[in-house]
Amino acid sequence: MALDGIVVSAITAELKNKIIGGRIDKIYQPFENEIIFNIRTDENLKLLVTTDGNYPRLHLTDEKRKNPEVAPSFCMLLRKHLSGAKIINITQPNFERIVEIHVETKNELGDLVKLRIITEIMGKHSNLIIVNEENKILDSLKRISFTKSSVREILPGKIYSYPPSQNKLNPIETDYKSLYGYIYDQVELNLSESIYKSLTGFSPIISNNICDSLNLKRDSLFKVLDIDKKEKFINEILGYITRIKENDFNYIITKDEKGNYLDFLPFKFNNQYFTEFNSISELMDKYYSEKDIQNKLKQVSSDTFNIIKHLVARTRKKLNIYKKDLDQTKNMDNYKIKGELITANIHALQKGMDKLVTLNYYDELAKDITINLDVNLSPSENAQKYFAKYNKMKRAKEKMLPLIAETSSELLYLESLLYSIESASTVEELNDIKEELILEGYVKNRSKGKKKKSNSISKPEHYISSDGTDIYVGKNNKQNDELTLKFAGSYDIWLHTKDIPGSHVIIRSDNPSDETLLEAANLAAYNSKAKESSKVPVDYTHRKYVKKPNGAKPGMVIYTDNKTIYVTPNKNDIDNLTKK
Repeated sequence: MALDGIVVSAITAELKNKIIGGRIDKIYQPFENEIIFNIRTDENLKLLVTTDGNYPRLHLTDEKRKNPEVAPSFCMLLRKHLSGAKIINITQPNFERIVEIHVETKNELGDLVKLRIITEIMGKHSNLIIVNEENKILDSLKRISFTKSSVREILPGKIYSYPPSQNKLNPIETDYKSLYGYIYDQVELNLSESIYKSLTGFSPIISNNICDSLNLKRDSLFKVLDIDKKEKFINEILGYITRIKENDFNYIITKDEKGNYLDFLPFKFNNQYFTEFNSISELMDKYYSEKDIQNKLKQVSSDTFNIIKHLVARTRKKLNIYKKDLDQTKNMDNYKIKGELITANIHALQKGMDKLVTLNYYDELAKDITINLDVNLSPSENAQKYFAKYNKMKRAKEKMLPLIAETSSELLYLESLLYSIESASTVEELNDIKEELILEGYVKNRSKGKKKKSNSISKPEHYISSDGTDIYVGKNNKQNDELTLKFAGSYDIWLHTKDIPGSHVIIRSDNPSDETLLEAANLAAYNSKAKESSKVPVDYTHRKYVKKPNGAKPGMVIYTDNKTIYVTPNKNDIDNLTKK
C-alpha cells in the first residue's frame, strides 16, 4: 500500500478543490480511531479521518457509518470547537504525510479564531490533532505523553511541532542539479533506495516502479550507470515531480492476473492489470472498504471455519475407514468358490485331510487350485466354513456401500460449506451458513429463546452479460437452493462446476449466446473451489433437469442431460460484466 506523500498530495489537491469554503456541519466518531466530518458546500460531503495503525488515512467517503448514540469525549470536544467552522485552506507541510485543514470559527466569546485540524498519516503513530492560532494543542485523538515519546509530546496545552525531519529533499522545491548531486552522494544506496531515501514523500513501491519503467535493475548503483542513463534516471524522477506539481495523477488499483487487488498508485507506470478511478477518494473508498470487509469477515468466519474444518477432517477419516473395510471384501468370491469346489468334491474327501487339489472350473483357464482344509473338521464343515467367510464379507460389503455413499455425500456437502465460508463477501452470507449448521445438527443453538430474525438478507449476485442477459450466482447453499429450486424457470440454463464445490449459476434464458454461456461458465468456475485452476469443467443443462433428492442436504442436487464446457477462471472478465 503506497499511502505516501504523493498520494497525500493527491488527497490534498482534491480536498482543496472540493471542500474549501465549506462549513463543518456535523461530527461523529463511529469507532475509537475514526472521525467523520460532514461538510456542507454546494453538496453534502463526508470526510473520513482514521488513525487506525493498519489503515490510517483521510479522504472523502460515500460509505455509511453508524453514529453512536453516546458521543466519546474527543468527539464532543471537536463539536465544541469545530461545529459550523468554515474551511479556509488545506496544506501539506514539507510534502510529508500530513494534511492540515485550516478553519475559521467563533469561540465562546463570539470572537473569530483560526484553528488547524492536523491529520498525521504515519502508521501506528498516526494521529488527529487540533491546534489553535498560538500553535497550542487543544487536544488529540491519541495523547502521547513523555513516557511514550521523549521526542515529541502530544498533549493539551503543549506547543505542536512536526515529526522529526528525515533530512530528505522536498521534491516540490528540488531541481535537476540538487537532485543529481544528492543521489550521486548516496553511493551505498541502490537505484530504488536512492529515490525514496532522497526524496520526501516517495515510497519504495513508487521508486521500484520508476526503476522498472526505465528497465533499470532496482538493485543497481547510480554510480555504475553511464552518463545517458544517469540523466534519463534523474529526468524521469523530475517528470513525476512535475506531474505532482500540476496535480496530474492517475488513480489506479493494481491487480494480479486473477483480478485480485494488490495495491493502489497515483500513476499508471507499466501496470498490466489495474482498475482506474475518477478520484483518489473514490479509489481509497473502494480499496479500504474491501480491506475492511475482508478483516470483518475474517473475524466472523474464523470460528465457523474451524468447526467445519474439524468436521471435514473427521468425516474424511471415517470415509477412509469404510473404504478400508470395503477393500477387505474384494476377494470374498474366492471363499464362495472354495466352498463350492469342496462341496463338488465331497465324495473324494474325508476328515483329517489338510488340503484339496482340484480343477477350478470357475477359472477361465481351468487351472488347478489348492484349497487348505482344517484337519479337525469334516469335508462338509470345511465347505460351510468358507461359505461363512463369504457371507460375512458379503454382509460387510452390503453395509459399507451405502455408508460410503452417504459419507462421501456428507464430505462433499461439508467441503461446499468450507468453500462458502472462504468465498463469503458479506456477514449476512456467513450468518446463513451458521444457521444452516444449526439446522443440520452440526452445531448447537446456544441462543436462548426464539431466534431473532435478521433484517439483512443475503442475496445471490446478479450480473448482466455482454449481450444484456441476466446471470445469477448463489454464494452459499441457502442461496443455491433458493436460486435453483424457486427462482429459476424450467428452461433457464443452470451451471455448476463438475464434481467440485461451488456456486449454482442461472442464466435467465433458454437459448443464451455462446458469449453469455462462456461468461456464466467463467462465473461458475471462479465461484468454486477450482478458482485458481485452469480448464475447469463446468456442466450446464436446462433447470428442469436439475432435481433435489428427498432428504438431500442444502445445496445438493442431481442433474441429467448436461453438456460440459471448460474454462479458465478470470476475474478481469468478471469485472467487465455489469454487476447489479
